[in-house]
Amino acid sequence: MAGSQWEHPPELCCRPMAFVALTGLDVVYNAVHRAIWDAFCANRRADRVPISFKVLPGDHEYPKCRTKRTSYEWYIPKGILKTGWMNKHLNLVPALVVLFYELDWDDPQWKEKQSECATRVEIVRTSLQGRNTKVAVVLIQKKTPLPPGEDLVASEKASALCGSCDLSGKSLFVLPHTDHLVGYII
Repeated sequence: MAGSQWEHPPELCCRPMAFVALTGLDVVYNAVHRAIWDAFCANRRADRVPISFKVLPGDHEYPKCRTKRTSYEWYIPKGILKTGWMNKHLNLVPALVVLFYELDWDDPQWKEKQSECATRVEIVRTSLQGRNTKVAVVLIQKKTPLPPGEDLVASEKASALCGSCDLSGKSLFVLPHTDHLVGYII
């Protein structure tokens, strides 16, 4: 019955993958950012968590969250799932937004850049208002960091950055642009 009303929508015919939005990457004009994007897209073996990555601008407008009903007294449901629900959660509303930002621990303009990073995080959060989407920050750095706990300046600055961005320490990552980029991304 090709073309009949009983064909399944594409969302039901493919393996569902978590949608992760990557923002702050200029994959067209910045070679480092392009290498990061390529590393995220490569190495998606079958034994890894199925994830769909998309690069979106920092001010991307996500679908607005509808206000919750205050009463279900006269509500008559139209079905089990809304028609576009799966597409919305697989392709439009990310489970996670990862904000990439170039900032070394020893940057001479640390305070200004910390403030700019916090502003970018706030812009993302505002566009996701009412959603349960998580936000993470990845600092793109030119130098390979010292092992955790050995760089006290980095620890203090990471703590300050998390405070200004209202992030937990588990949502801040450092990505040094070195020969081992793919390893860091994995």
